[in-house]
Amino acid sequence: MTTNSIENHRHYDIFAVGLFLLSAAYFSYKLWGGSLYAWDEGWYGEVAREAVEGKEWLTFHYNYQTWMQKPPLFIWMVAAAFKVFGINEFGERIPSAIFGFGSVILLYFLARELFSSKRIAFLSSLTLIGFNQFVKQGKMGMTDAPLTFFILLAIYFFWLGRKKERNLVYVGIITGLAFMIKSFAAFQIPMIIALFSLASGEIKRLANIKFISGFVIGLVICLPWHLYQYHIYGKQFVDEYFFRQIFARAIAPADNNAGNFLYYFKVLIVKNIPLGIASLLTTPYILFSLRKEEGDRRSALILLISAVTVIILLFSLVRTKLPWYVLPAYPFLSMLTAVSLTKFAGKAETHRNKITALVIIALTAIPILRFVLDKHKNLDYMPELKSVSLTIKNHSGKSDKLLLYGVAEETVLLFYSERGMYRVSKDDLLATASGTRHFICLMEKKDGFFEKLKEKKYGLTILKETDDLILYERP
Repeated sequence: MTTNSIENHRHYDIFAVGLFLLSAAYFSYKLWGGSLYAWDEGWYGEVAREAVEGKEWLTFHYNYQTWMQKPPLFIWMVAAAFKVFGINEFGERIPSAIFGFGSVILLYFLARELFSSKRIAFLSSLTLIGFNQFVKQGKMGMTDAPLTFFILLAIYFFWLGRKKERNLVYVGIITGLAFMIKSFAAFQIPMIIALFSLASGEIKRLANIKFISGFVIGLVICLPWHLYQYHIYGKQFVDEYFFRQIFARAIAPADNNAGNFLYYFKVLIVKNIPLGIASLLTTPYILFSLRKEEGDRRSALILLISAVTVIILLFSLVRTKLPWYVLPAYPFLSMLTAVSLTKFAGKAETHRNKITALVIIALTAIPILRFVLDKHKNLDYMPELKSVSLTIKNHSGKSDKLLLYGVAEETVLLFYSERGMYRVSKDDLLATASGTRHFICLMEKKDGFFEKLKEKKYGLTILKETDDLILYERP
């Protein structure tokens, strides 16, 4: 049996179907329960909830104030899911989970196209679901899994465009959609393609009329919503959307989310044991072995290395550091790992099938073992805040004044309570407590301020008390 027939044996099609079923179960498990993750998951959920509640889908609101920090496409998806499934965790998470699951399937077809090998394709997708960080983020209602999917899709059509130029037009269109998901993070697509084109000597393709026309269409997709926001809010939109959320985060850490240049290497290792270490070792191995490669296979490896380099280097230079920023790197690291494992198995001719079987068993065991040991597999990240929020909802009306003192994770509180809240200082709280108006307040226990309020005999009633929080009202 030839090497090609081994790598493309029909049993890999059966394995792939089994893998997709496993992935579907993995990405759908417990989406309908638990509690949202603060900040970002609660953030997107609350903005989408207020869009549904206020029937305002062009200008978004957060805590019932105008909010213009992110582009609209993902929020529209979540809001649409809320309309179908109700305002709950499932509606919040299902769009992201679909894109996470879709990335596993898309990666299979991309890898098969790149390397003409079903074995590498299968091992790539299997490796991807072994990356704990990828699956975790794919089950959160955040923009990173959709962005990863669109990056993969754009690269897929770019590679197809090397054979049939009409496919190049889709690259720019998909980039436009990615921009509507996570704004300038979509620029990873043209940056990857540009680096690959330079490294592989295919720079002329960037001047292809179909390639350029796709980006023109992508610009047309992006412009209407952005121009509308600028027309309505002018400089406020520019300052909030572009400078505060993009440029400010690039030059200074936002919300103390800082780290050094090696931050993402640590993330890859610590959050993805053991595949994180393996993937980081395989990248330089593939790089040094490039001289032995030729033709499309060499170009495919250059493309993968270009993608990993752009994604990790870009966000290593950005001053704000968050673990999920490099999520789009995981599919490309998965392919590099799969190629390395295949090369390793190929060196042992007499035991190649046995080694491949052991690799498949090991890679299958990793996500299963992680799932069993994961303390958050029920996706219950903020149960205490959810419980308190539901108490707030049951004890208040829309017009009641809800105060928040010292509690950081307001996004989850807003989502579950469906009430607006005001952050207050100690002086504000004392002034409010000494008045006559009814109010409800949630505060942390740690500084003992509630005990001081009780001493003043303001007639406060405790509605709910947890290990860390006190919810009370003055009737």
